[in-house]
Amino acid sequence: MSDTKPRLYEGLFLFNAATVGSNIAQATEIVNQLVQRAGGTVDIAYKWDDRKLAYKLEGQKRGLYILAYFTVDGKQVAHIERDVTLSEDVLRCLIIRADHVGETELELARDAEKTSQAAAAMQGEEGEASEAESAVAVAEDDSNDSSDDDSSGDDDSNSEDDK
Repeated sequence: MSDTKPRLYEGLFLFNAATVGSNIAQATEIVNQLVQRAGGTVDIAYKWDDRKLAYKLEGQKRGLYILAYFTVDGKQVAHIERDVTLSEDVLRCLIIRADHVGETELELARDAEKTSQAAAAMQGEEGEASEAESAVAVAEDDSNDSSDDDSSGDDDSNSEDDK
């Protein structure tokens, strides 16, 4: 018997670290789009983990996991799984009915979502700052490289004189 009414589902989505990187906001937005395309609503979506994979998937050694709780018609789960298969960003997904999840677990998940969003916001701020810092560091490295080349030439001449 197939589900015809909306139910709560739990989905674990594995993202390609090469395309999404560790951008949590982008990954959760992709999950939202996948579920909304199937006529569902995402209740909770947050970063579960970012880790090295046990084996390469599509040439990737690392992946970003997003855990989501969403409400959707049972017939539409197959459409979400198909969209994941067609997606270049999402490597795999596992979707199960979340009848086993109680209010306590959902509250813990909401807290984790808030923490994940705060970390993503801080990451965004640090990303903008680190881009500026890396540009300055590249400029400094370029100026240091030219001065290092001159000094290394002196070292070579000194070593020849010692012989």
